[in-house]
Amino acid sequence: MADYLARGWDAQWVNCLDRPPAGLSETATDRWHREQAITYLRDHPGDWPRLFWTKFRVLWSPAIMPYDLPPDPYLIDDAVLQYNSTAFQVARVVHVLYFGPLLLLGIIGFGLAWRDHLEIAPLVAVMIAITIAYLIFHPTTRYRAPADPFVFMLAAYALTRLWARFRFGARQP
Repeated sequence: MADYLARGWDAQWVNCLDRPPAGLSETATDRWHREQAITYLRDHPGDWPRLFWTKFRVLWSPAIMPYDLPPDPYLIDDAVLQYNSTAFQVARVVHVLYFGPLLLLGIIGFGLAWRDHLEIAPLVAVMIAITIAYLIFHPTTRYRAPADPFVFMLAAYALTRLWARFRFGARQP
């Protein structure tokens, strides 16, 4: 899956997984998929670092994931073709231009808040929980959305601290 995610393809659009046996109930199908995943992880421990790093990078990248459709997508309907529309390509650029700087400011804000001993544990706990969940499951930009406001809060903290530092620091002789 890491190769598909690294190419910017949503794994559900790539016919890379075996189909579950016919006639299974929904619960049995879920169990079958879980067993396939556990077996893969057990049989390929050397792939774990690359897989988890790729998932982390995809989840927190300023670029909207999925980046592209595979050459021969496995689609249930044509709705996902919107990812290749002109409007969506413009949205990708806008997202990188606003989320990239906010993510950087959020990281700076985290460092400043940590250094200032602020009570940021609830914010960080949400971000960590979402990250862990999607390191295990399937990452994409929309799944990160519940954590984005917390990134924005940390970015705002960084901005206010940096603004005060430069504004008041410039007045001193």
